[in-house]
This record gives sequence, C-alpha cells and structure tokens, in this order.
Amino acid sequence: MKFSSSANRPNSWQEMTIAEVCRIFTSGGTPSRKKPEYFENGTIPWVKTKELNDGVVVDVEEYITQDALKNSSAKILPKNTVLLAMYGATVGKLGVLGIEASCNQACAAMVPTEGVADYRFLYYLLLNHREKIVGQATGGAQQNLSGELIKGFTFDFPTFEEQKAIADVLWNLDAKIASNVATSKMLEDMTQAMFRAWFVDFDPSRRKLEGQPLVGLDDETADFFPSSMIQTELGLIPEGWKASTLGELITPKKGKTITKATSQTGNVPVVGGGLNPAYFHDTSNVSEPVVTISASGANAGFVRLYQQDIWASDCSFISREITENVFFWYLFLMKNQEQIYGMQQGAAQPHIYPSDLMRLKVAVPKNDQLISKFELAVTPFFNQIGALKRQSDTLLSLRDFLLPRLISGELEIPKEMMSS
Repeated sequence: MKFSSSANRPNSWQEMTIAEVCRIFTSGGTPSRKKPEYFENGTIPWVKTKELNDGVVVDVEEYITQDALKNSSAKILPKNTVLLAMYGATVGKLGVLGIEASCNQACAAMVPTEGVADYRFLYYLLLNHREKIVGQATGGAQQNLSGELIKGFTFDFPTFEEQKAIADVLWNLDAKIASNVATSKMLEDMTQAMFRAWFVDFDPSRRKLEGQPLVGLDDETADFFPSSMIQTELGLIPEGWKASTLGELITPKKGKTITKATSQTGNVPVVGGGLNPAYFHDTSNVSEPVVTISASGANAGFVRLYQQDIWASDCSFISREITENVFFWYLFLMKNQEQIYGMQQGAAQPHIYPSDLMRLKVAVPKNDQLISKFELAVTPFFNQIGALKRQSDTLLSLRDFLLPRLISGELEIPKEMMSS
C-alpha cells in the first residue's frame, strides 16, 4: 500500500517501505495467564494496546518476569520503539516507548535503522495516515492489520536530517502539551488532597484531638475544626458539623438535549453521555466553570470539569448560576465517582438524573463559610489548569495544522534549522 505525499514534495525524498527503514519489525506476546507467577513481582514492563494513546509510553499496568519472557513470544524492545495496534477496538492506535519494555501480540513493534529513519518521523507518518491505515484492516467484528501488510506500507521519506528537523518541530509541540497535562494533573491532585484532608478525613480536627499542631491553616480556618468529633451515618465527623446531602445544599440542573443534526457548526462542546464531546455547536447554554455529569449511556455518571462555555445536552450540570462553589462540588463528585456510577438505573439505556445525585451524602459545617474559604483557596489552582488547557488546545491546533504539511513535503523546514 502506497501512502502518497504532496505532489510538490522535494525530489530528494525517497520511497521506502516500513520493512526497508526498520532494523527490527516484530510483535510481542502474552505469557500464559494460567501461570500467575509470570506476572507476580515482575520487573519487565508489558505494554497492552489499550495503553497506546498516541504519545510516549512510560507507565504500564502490568509487569512480567524473566521466566515469562523466556516462555512466551514476548521480547524486550528498546526505548524509542514505535508501537502500532494491529487489531481489535484499538486498531491504529500508536505509541512510542519511553522505556525498555515488552508488549503483547496485538502490537506491531518497529525500530527504525539509525541514519535511515527517525523514530519520531515514522510515528508521525503513521499518525498522519492513520485513517487510511485503519481502512486497510480486514475482518468482521475483529478488524485486523497483519504484520506482513504493515511491513509493505510505503511512504516517501526525506533525508535523515530533514526527518529529524520535521520531527523536532512536531515533537516539541507534543512535549509541551504532555508537560501541560502532567502539570495540570499535579495541580488537581493537590486540590483533591486538600479536599480529602478537610472534608473526608477531617485532618485538622483529628490533629487537635491528638494534640498535634496545625500546619498551613490560619486561625479563622482552624476554628471550623473543633477538637471533638461525633458519630453519624457518615462515621465520625467534627462536632458542630452535620451529615447532609447534596440536594439539601444545591440543586443540579439537567441540560437541554440537542443532536448533531440540530446543532450548528461551531467550537462550543456539546456535552452528552460520552467521555468527550461528540460534536460542537455555535452557541452555549452554560457559562464556565461548569461540572457535568453524563446522564445516559454506558458512561452515565461520568464527572468532568469544563473551564470553557459549553452546551449542556444529555447531562446534569453544576455551574456558578447554581452555586459559587463549583470547584468544591467538582472535587466532591470526583471523590464519589464510583458511587455515582453505581446509581445507574435502566438496563438497555443506563441513566442518572439530578434527583439521583441529590441523594449523595456529604459532611459540612452548619454554615457554608468554610466551603467558601476552600473554594477561594483552590481557585488559583484551577485557574492555572484552565490556562494550561487553553494553551494546549492552541498548541494541538498548530500541531494538527503542521503535521500533514510537514510530513508530506508541502511545507519545508528551512535548511538553517537542520543539523549537519
């Protein structure tokens, strides 16, 4: 299968197959699940196709042992190996190993020959042509790309120096996006830890009970946490607090459903039953920040924070129109995510409505001043998360604009940007 470049690509570009540019082309293997010792106390990272997410792979769920490696077709692959999912629901997904690792048999593993193909350029070639690559898959319920088919994929390759220059531009953009994601996760983890300390574990009250000093709390905030606790349906909570429900404090609203056919093309996310917006609209019906809870489908109950205006469709939502303490309730719902999933009703089409959410239990002081103080404390963190997300969206748009033009030769890298 030949994947075409720009008709105006430089004459220096050379047509080559995957087999011709790779010093290693292989797949992995799955050690026998009948031998749990192959996975117990393993030290060798073992990548599954569901862990391929179009980026660098450094974290895996499972590790295998040396015996598992010896008694299966799994093998150690070097850092910078390009992985392509060959079949199933993940067919076409990509990853680049950021560590030495093994993989399962559903991954095609490609190690380019140094001086012939840059591993990052190969990754971007496959990413750019993914739709056509997936279109080559055969089979019914289980779409399949064979290793022999992949090895025969033919692309136009510029010189090695040009490949590196092109890859540098795209890789640096993706690296910044990945850095923003990691920073945002760290910031949110900090807010979740603070929420748990104040409203789940009641650390200030427990520290007072144990005669330990309070660190990082001003006197006004510390006064909300007495040195005694009482037993309630939620367990031990600070004396003077109450076991309440979400519905006693706020009332989530239900979105107004629109379909792709009735929406107008725009850039406003239409939030429905999925994990991500399936389409976009030209206007919003809820201003940011807004917490959404998917209302129906397999992901009914999925909680997400949007720091942009949205169209709330098949979901419940909490916004500043409902409460000033949006971030508090986002963290509360995230802490209860599994319990919310457990509220799903209906077999053929699971659903969760605002009335379901209103039953969630929460321990709070008898006035909302502490919640307001908490909201004030975490707001700068979420403001930074929002800014990082907006920057990443801009960088991703730039990456997506440059990718097909650079990878096809339509847009050339200036010679002064190439290493000798």
